[in-house]
This record gives sequence, C-alpha cells and structure tokens, in this order.
Amino acid sequence: MNFNFYIFGNPLGYSQYPQDYTKDIFTPVCKDLEGARAVIYRDNALVHYIFAESLGDGRYIGLCLIFNNAQAAKPKNLFNFMREVIESYAVKGSKYLKYNAKGKIEFIKSDFCHDLKSYDYLRSIIDSKLDGDNNFDITPLKSNYSGENKTETLPSSATSREMLSLSNRVNRVVIDDSEGINHDETNKLIVSLCEDINKRDETIRELKKTVSQLERQKKQYRRVVFLFLVLLVALGGVYLLYLSLNETQISLREKTKQYDAAVVSIDSLGSEITMRENEMSSLRGQIDVKNNHISELEESLAQEKRLREEAEEKAKTRGKLTIVDGSIDFGSAKYRYTYNSPTSGSKRVKVKIIEESSGRVVNSGEFSEYYYEGQGTASINLNCSLNSSNWYTIELWEGNRLIGGTRH
Repeated sequence: MNFNFYIFGNPLGYSQYPQDYTKDIFTPVCKDLEGARAVIYRDNALVHYIFAESLGDGRYIGLCLIFNNAQAAKPKNLFNFMREVIESYAVKGSKYLKYNAKGKIEFIKSDFCHDLKSYDYLRSIIDSKLDGDNNFDITPLKSNYSGENKTETLPSSATSREMLSLSNRVNRVVIDDSEGINHDETNKLIVSLCEDINKRDETIRELKKTVSQLERQKKQYRRVVFLFLVLLVALGGVYLLYLSLNETQISLREKTKQYDAAVVSIDSLGSEITMRENEMSSLRGQIDVKNNHISELEESLAQEKRLREEAEEKAKTRGKLTIVDGSIDFGSAKYRYTYNSPTSGSKRVKVKIIEESSGRVVNSGEFSEYYYEGQGTASINLNCSLNSSNWYTIELWEGNRLIGGTRH
C-alpha cells in the first residue's frame, strides 16, 4: 500500500525523518502533551494520521502515516496499532528508544536520521500490517477537504464512526488520552522494582546507623567500667567494686543482645535482598530470552514479507512501464536509465531526488518522454547541483505508481 511514514520527537531539540514541509503540522500536536494524543488532519486529497506519546520530563515521540486519496474507515484501530508500534517495537525492540538503569525511557540517538535501520525496521512492520490486515478498512477517499481550517476534539472513548464522521466536517480532529507510554505494564514493573530496591537500601542504611550507635555505646560502657574499677581500688571498696561490675555486666549483656539482634536482622535482610536480586536477574534473563526470540521471529517475518512483496510487485508491474537500472553523471547533472515498456508512446513521468543524509527532497519535477516497445535507454537533466560525496535516491513515478529508481 502506498503511504508516507514519518517519525518525530525531541531527543535534543525537535527532530523528524524524513525532513520536509510536515514540521508545522507535527509540532502543534505535541504542545502541552501529557499521556497520548491522536490527530486526523485533512488537506485536500491527503489524510494525515498522527499519534504522539509523552515520555515524561517534556520529552515525546510520534508517528505519522499520510494516505493520498485514501482513508481508514476504522481510525481508532489504526491509532491503537500506532501505539503498539511505539511501545512494543520501538521501546522493547530498542529502535530509537530504550530503558535506562533507572527504568526511565530515553532516546538512543540525538537525531532520527542517524539511525535509518530503525526507520526501515518500523516501516516494514507498518507496511506488513497494512498489506496483510484489513482491520483498518482502508478505502478510497470519497471527497477532498478544501474548506476552512477548523479543529474539533473528541474523548479517548470515541468510536471510529464518531472520528470518521467528524473528520468529514472539519479538517483537524484531536483525540486526547491521559494514559501514555508510562502506563505500559513492562514500564510499571521496572519502576516498581527500582523503588523496591531503593527502599531496601534505605533500610540497610538505617540498620547500619543503629549498629554504629550500639558500637559507640559499648565503648562508652567499657570506659565507665574502667574508671569505676580505678575508683573502687583507690577507695578499697572491694564490695562496691563487685556490685558495680555485676550491674555493668548485666547492662553489657543487654547491649550485646541488642547488637547481636541487629546483626542477625541485617544478615536476614541481606539474604532477602540477595534472593530478590536473584529473582530480578532471573526475570531479566527471561525477558532478554523472550525479546531475542521475538526479534528473531520479527526478522524472519520481515524477510518473508519482503520476499512476498517483491514477488507481488513484480507481478503488478508486468505489462507496465518499469525502470531497470540507472546512473548519474554528477558533472552534467544528467540521469541515464534503462527501461522496459510494453508499448510505444509518450508518458508523463515525475522524478524525485532524495538526499539520504538529511532526508531532504532536492528536486521534484515532471517531464514527458517517448518510450519504445521493449527495453531501451533514456536520459533526463536533473536541473539541480548534486554533491558526488553524498548519497542520493532517484525515484521515477508515473502518476501515483513508483515505476523504479536507483541509489547513487
């Protein structure tokens, strides 16, 4: 299915990939964001489905899917899937996001364009879901929206029918949800374990403080006994010396019992903490094994989907104009390519040049070319200056169909 996919957020200031005109659409969605927010935005024949979640401390991450002349008849299911892509594939799969040692979610890279593998991975998940699952009911757009800019809001309990009905009357529908990514069960478990460890560390510090006080009291009692003995010897009061020593020994026994009880309590608490740490280590090991298994299954699924998509794409393009290969002459800014055409005739073709390091569209224009039946070659002037040290993706489109392209 043809769609445009964007990811945006604020790792170190605002960032998005790819970079183009959509920034002014995304940034208002994240203003004063708490929990999660979904937006349906219409602009003529384009329908934007935007979903963003707060990561806490003013940080956020969002996804956007843009359909041309198509819309989801079940937008609530689509937003739930976009939430799943962030919480199940991005965070737990360490794609752009990860849990730190304190159980908080943080960005892995400072800019989304620095991790194109994660972008391709998330896009393959979305592409596979849209092609293989009709749960979103993607249907052709019945009418374009070209009226005044108007915003309406709905509660998170709103149904797909209510969202769809409102989006046909206004061009921007906003759905706020108080529950964001921090309500995910895995996140709650990690935070709870961190809090439990902190409480136990505080208990250990208090017990050590008590033991230290008992040690000081024990030393003080020893000094008292010594001074009392010296005094009794000086006075010759052997009897008084006996009574004092007896009382002191009783007191020392009590303090020793208190000390021994504190030591036993610390040992018991230490054993319990060790057991808890072993349980946490076992749990983390199980989580790692599950995540590794999930990653292997996802990679296998993605590979199978790609092979299926390649076969389907080949089947779709038979009998249509396709681009086989191409090359760029950076000096003359000319693009030469080889094509296969089922018939002879003129075609209107659009060329799109994407600079891969930034995701910026360098040039996008149309030209008319006469194609002969069978395989042939043709060339076009790109009408822009390209840097041979950068990587570019050249895409050729016939209408809304990508007929081919190359990477240089």
